[in-house]
Amino acid sequence: MNDSHTASRRSALVELATNLRWTWDAPTQRLLEDLPGADAHVHPVRTLEALSDASIRSFVELRASEIDQRHAELSAVVNGAVEGGAPERAIAYFSPEFGVAATVPQYSGGLGILAGDHLKSASDLQIPLVGVGLLYREGFFHQQIVDGRQQERYEVIDPADIGASDTGAMIVVPVAGEQVRVRVWQQMVGATPLVLLDTDVVGNSDTARKITDRLYSGDRRHRLDQELILGVGGVRALRALGIAPLVFHLNEGHACFLLLELLGELVDTGMTLS
Repeated sequence: MNDSHTASRRSALVELATNLRWTWDAPTQRLLEDLPGADAHVHPVRTLEALSDASIRSFVELRASEIDQRHAELSAVVNGAVEGGAPERAIAYFSPEFGVAATVPQYSGGLGILAGDHLKSASDLQIPLVGVGLLYREGFFHQQIVDGRQQERYEVIDPADIGASDTGAMIVVPVAGEQVRVRVWQQMVGATPLVLLDTDVVGNSDTARKITDRLYSGDRRHRLDQELILGVGGVRALRALGIAPLVFHLNEGHACFLLLELLGELVDTGMTLS
């Protein structure tokens, strides 16, 4: 197998690992689980990054036809959704957490699992939906028991290590007198995009940079700031990406500030509240 074929299939493996469709597509999941050094607790993107060129070449030579088939299936799913509908997504699904996979620690419990399942179902059913959430740099904590007492241990997350890509979009949201800059990331869940907002941006204050650090920190002010970023920032992020939903769905009240942002847009067009 020549170098160009190896490079092409390596790129295909990266796409298969990055797009979270593998979390419910059993054949792709088995393929990625067979990668040298694969660990169920580690995202396959990180596994691929750690492999040597020799290991990749050996794996690609052994599983070439399977890689081609799985990648063709993924491409058909993603491209079919793009060709079958308008560029904008008809439904924007706002949630503070999305539980798509254990190796993507951006959820806490049932609310997140429900939201993640909606993204997967939307992909399978070709429903034009886009998820909108926050990118938590420290995700959820790992529990340790020391001297009979619980201690929390957080790990800093590199967005690339969970399959998120930088869209290049940057928006601004006013929070407590500061113009907070928000970076817009995106993950693909099959054919469904998941937009994630991140305040850990150079130029923000230390307080602002920590707004999206942890899910459900327990601090009421922190929670309020997160809801501002999710609601107001989520609408602005969609606008920056050229997405104009017909429906905005709130998964409980966590994104309630999006209603004020939408009202503000209407007022800016000349409408009044009376």
